[in-house]
Amino acid sequence: MRGRTGNILIGMLMFLLASVGHAATTFEQGWRAYQQQDYSRALALWLPLAQEGHAQTQNNVGMVYLRSRDKGRDYAKAAQWFRRAAAQGNPHAQTSLGSLYAQGLGVERDYFRAFEWFYEAARQGYPQAQYNLGQMYLEGLAVSADDVKAMQWYRRAASQGHGQARDAVKALLEHGRGIKRLPYAKDSRWSKFG
Repeated sequence: MRGRTGNILIGMLMFLLASVGHAATTFEQGWRAYQQQDYSRALALWLPLAQEGHAQTQNNVGMVYLRSRDKGRDYAKAAQWFRRAAAQGNPHAQTSLGSLYAQGLGVERDYFRAFEWFYEAARQGYPQAQYNLGQMYLEGLAVSADDVKAMQWYRRAASQGHGQARDAVKALLEHGRGIKRLPYAKDSRWSKFG
């Protein structure tokens, strides 16, 4: 009985390893097709993996629907796939879904939902989401405009090499914005200078 149970377990393990290897190969083939802008092939390779619940592949399927040209572009389908991956904690999908909400593409424009998704990704250290939160604070979208908070998010993104965030930090500093100002207290020693 032990020999038979052991053979069954070994067989199951071999099947699982083969399945994982096949999934990895399929994912890589889809990635190559995507990079070559062969979106229909990438979609054909990735869709079965995405339907099985693989978060990164769900995100990638969303990107295919977002980037496809002509009839292949479908913002609503992109939002559906981003939502699935975002619910699993994928920060790229969370950021992409937030962008769709901010722009009203495939979903109704909703700055509050955009902010929520950006925040979820930013908490994970995703620099594009951190930059987007900085933009929302700077422009007062879904939150009160706050240069200091905008600067905090820009700096987090900039520290990870995000170029637009570095430019935003520089622009705010050049205009004296985004820094906490200490309350001015008069010092009697300076009163003679006017």
